[in-house]
Amino acid sequence: MIGVARGVEYAIQIPAGKRDGVRQLVENWPDQVVPREEPHCEYAYEITVRTDRLIVRQYTNGKLHIQGRGETLFNRLLTQLHSKLSDSKPESPIYPYVGTDEAGKGDYYGPLVIAGVYLTAKWADQLESWGVSDSKTLSDRRCLQLGKKIQSDMGELANALVLMPRTYNQLYARFKREGKNLNDLLAWGHSRVVLNLQRRLTSAEPPFIAIVDQFAAPAVLAGRLGGRGIKLIQIERGEQFIGVAAASMVARYLFLYQLEQLSKGIGEALPKGGGERTVSVGRCLVKKFGHSVLDEIAKRHFVNTQKILSKGV
Repeated sequence: MIGVARGVEYAIQIPAGKRDGVRQLVENWPDQVVPREEPHCEYAYEITVRTDRLIVRQYTNGKLHIQGRGETLFNRLLTQLHSKLSDSKPESPIYPYVGTDEAGKGDYYGPLVIAGVYLTAKWADQLESWGVSDSKTLSDRRCLQLGKKIQSDMGELANALVLMPRTYNQLYARFKREGKNLNDLLAWGHSRVVLNLQRRLTSAEPPFIAIVDQFAAPAVLAGRLGGRGIKLIQIERGEQFIGVAAASMVARYLFLYQLEQLSKGIGEALPKGGGERTVSVGRCLVKKFGHSVLDEIAKRHFVNTQKILSKGV
């Protein structure tokens, strides 16, 4: 069974009018809160409870960054943060629509997974009755259960692109040669998932709406879907819409499943995230199998690769 995440990380742009409220939320957190001096930050705090430890940084450019260890504390904080940012439940879009999201982007080991679901009003009610929400607020075990159920029960209404490390590394290298970056790769993946569903659902009446959790400047993805009869909506905190939340859960389920398969194949539990544990495990594996093992299990462009190989192993 896949264990609880040791490393967690999250970032979101905080509107200027919401920053005071978010700061009060962090400062008044019921567990131990210690201020930190951090460059380019309006404020920074370290929150600790038992073995859980998170660092919250509010940068002057508006980005709030949360990083550390402890899934329980992390999920508590994210739940309160999203509640603080949401004045009311968001208005649902006109059904049907495609929601997409990805998993594994910040994890050194394992694949990048991009998933999408085609959500009708009937399926929205069904998913709500199952308790579907943003995968970041749920345990790995719950994501494995619900993600598998969503993919199985929704059938052709769900689609996923699983880029295992070897394929991911080849694609990343190709995009880099073309002067592009990770956001361009993500846009390529999200567009493939949306277009796959559009081709599959030929009976769907226009407009074909796609809601994507925004990961880059809007033009990056819009350029790949323009002129294809798709109404594209890119929004921060896209998981507030149940279609995007369902996609995030399918993506997380497939990421966790494939990470577990890689772990079994290599004979070592590959940790999630990108923390120091990933480096120590990587050094052991490189010593045992050689440098090429990273092609099969890791996203090589991460700085972790340099750290792993810097010890002369």
